[in-house]
Amino acid sequence: MRGRVWTKDKLISTIVKLNVDGVDLSPTSIQQTHGALFSSARSRSHFGNWRQAVEAAGLDYDNLKRVQQRWSKESILEQIR
Repeated sequence: MRGRVWTKDKLISTIVKLNVDGVDLSPTSIQQTHGALFSSARSRSHFGNWRQAVEAAGLDYDNLKRVQQRWSKESILEQIR
């Protein structure tokens, strides 16, 4: 939205609403679908990065990622099988 003024409270409430609505809040997805929200949340005047914004909204950032960042030996073997 052009000209929208984001406050920390507005960012948090929007992140919570998107989560309730089932929107993918992973960084890659939210950057593509809600770029202004993503950019504003990451600004120094707000949260500094997407993780801190998500956590300020009371959500577990690690559960939002679509792609597992680190693989254990067991999870690799399980995927192969």
